[in-house]
Amino acid sequence: MKCPACNNDNPEDAKFCGHCGKPMPEAVKPAPDPEPRPPSPIPPNEPVVSSGLNIGVIVGSLLIPLLGIIVGIIFMSDDNAEKKLAGRRWLMVGGGVFVAYCLLSVICGVMTEMTNNPYGY
Repeated sequence: MKCPACNNDNPEDAKFCGHCGKPMPEAVKPAPDPEPRPPSPIPPNEPVVSSGLNIGVIVGSLLIPLLGIIVGIIFMSDDNAEKKLAGRRWLMVGGGVFVAYCLLSVICGVMTEMTNNPYGY
């Protein structure tokens, strides 16, 4: 940058002239480019929870109820309404299967006791 008083060449970031000591004019800084928006992680036409994931977690919950309970709680803590709905569904399936397994276990235990006891009490 040239000094307006003595026409001496100075560095671009100089505040004073290196030759005459006069203050240098403020350099006009270009406006920063606006920050680009991050791309949307999910295209608007695709569902947040795929049907394959939905079916997989439900089938898994039928075999291992704790899977549906844990994944359901994780998805219910998300802010997305679609994920909350899927999490609620999986939590209900996992909880329902757990209760059904418990009832089945009690019924089988009672039936075993009745068959092992010839007197019925």
